[in-house]
Parts: sequence; structure tokens; C-alpha cells
Amino acid sequence: YEGNTEFGDFAQPLSGYIIIENDSVPLLNVTATSTQIDFEIGKNVRTILPTTADNYQYNYPFEIGLFTNEAYTRITTDTQTNTLTQPRSVFSIDNHVPYIESGVLTGSICSNSGKRGIIQPRGRFWLRDQGTSTNSDYNNQDNYNVKITNIVDPTISRTYLASDIFPINTLTGDCTIEGMALVASAVNGRRGFHDANVLTLNLNRNFFIDGDYTIQFIVEDDNTSYFSNEFIVTLD
Repeated sequence: YEGNTEFGDFAQPLSGYIIIENDSVPLLNVTATSTQIDFEIGKNVRTILPTTADNYQYNYPFEIGLFTNEAYTRITTDTQTNTLTQPRSVFSIDNHVPYIESGVLTGSICSNSGKRGIIQPRGRFWLRDQGTSTNSDYNNQDNYNVKITNIVDPTISRTYLASDIFPINTLTGDCTIEGMALVASAVNGRRGFHDANVLTLNLNRNFFIDGDYTIQFIVEDDNTSYFSNEFIVTLD
């Protein structure tokens, strides 16, 4: 509550719902003090997220309904937007569908005569395997990988696994290593799925010849696969 102004003790037990449009699912682990309400959001919230034609609108404003004994309170707020004009505030949630917004291509010739290309996809995806919460696994995913494929010759392809991530200094300092590294997080001190994240892919340019390639995230969660868009990058 703004300014830590006390709004009084809640009658217990306290329960609540997250409300999106005309649907709702229960909140998890709801607790409250005289100045603060805490709760968890479970993965079942995905069942009430609106679907869009392109499947990549990832933030949706929501409301909170709280029950204290026989009393009911519905909490709403105006939705704020981020720099991409997408809803973003403490009262919006995302559908965790990865999306690559852009890609920065660099390259270098190494002292050991190796040749590499460095691609930095940027967008909405994971940088860590765990979220901030210790109780809820909504910000987790079971597995994810990043695939790069030549458009003309699909046999020229590599898939990099989240379990094979290198430290950024190791990856960019050794031309013999193929793989990916975590670069930056859009929200300082937080992990998991965010917009404006940056990933580094270190490619063996003796294998990846000049041409157009697609980069795609493939995420597995609760026996469901989520595919990002296929972002096109040119190696030359």
C-alpha cells in the first residue's frame, strides 16, 4: 500500500483470485499484514490468458479478488506500459511465449586461426532456469533450447541447450567454443522470463557458411512445447 499507510488487519483465513476478463483462478499462499498483501501466481493462470492471432502479446492486466471471511474486496489499477507500449506493471502478467525482437551480428578472426560468428538475439525469453519465487514455479520452465538453421540448406543447423551454457567471458574469449551465454537481464536482480533480454550465440564460421539463417527458441514446460517466432539473420 502506498506510503505504508496501514489499512487494518484482515480477518483470517485470507484467500483470493486472479481475475482476467471474465475468468479467474485461485491465488496461492495468500498472506497479509496491515500494510502489505503477498500471494503467488500458479501456472494454471495460463488457462485464463486471452489468446491472440500472433500468440506473442505477452502481458495482460489483471485484477485481484480477496475474501476475508464473508467480506469480498476487488482490487484494480490502471495499466502502465513499457517502452514497447505493452502493458507492464505489478498488475500485469505474461504468457511466457518466447519472442525474438532483434539480433545483433558480430564476428572475429581468432589468433588460433579459428573463425567465429557471434549473434546476440534480443527479446522475450529466459536467462535462467529458476524464477524469483521460492514457492511458485510459474516462472520456471522444464527445458529450453535455441536452434539456428540455414534457410537454403537445413542440414547446416545447431541446437544449443540450456544445460550447455557457458560464462560470457569464456564464450567470447575462446574461439574454439560453440555454444551460448547469458548476457543481461531486463530487470536487475531478477531471473527468468523478461522482455529485452540478451543472449549470445558463438558460432563456428567454418561450419556456418554465409547465408540466411533462422533463430528460434523451443521451450518445454509441463509436457507442452512453446515455439518462438523464427527470427532471420544473415551471416556474411
